[in-house]
Amino acid sequence: MKLLMSSSDQDEGEMKRFANWILDVENENIDFVVGDESKIEILDNLLITITDDSLSNLVDFAYLDLLQNMSDYRYF
Repeated sequence: MKLLMSSSDQDEGEMKRFANWILDVENENIDFVVGDESKIEILDNLLITITDDSLSNLVDFAYLDLLQNMSDYRYF
């Protein structure tokens, strides 16, 4: 999983907690089962809204400023 680099310790801590949460969900360490369905609440600020160019929005979400940083090997 690729997470963006951060300029502050607070942002870095939040990204680390988010990455650990994603891994816990994937590894089924978090129990969100209601009846026979699994439910996970995803915060609004993590959702990618529907637009005319969803692929570009997904790339921008995953790789902020990709075009400006694509020549920098440290970005990836």
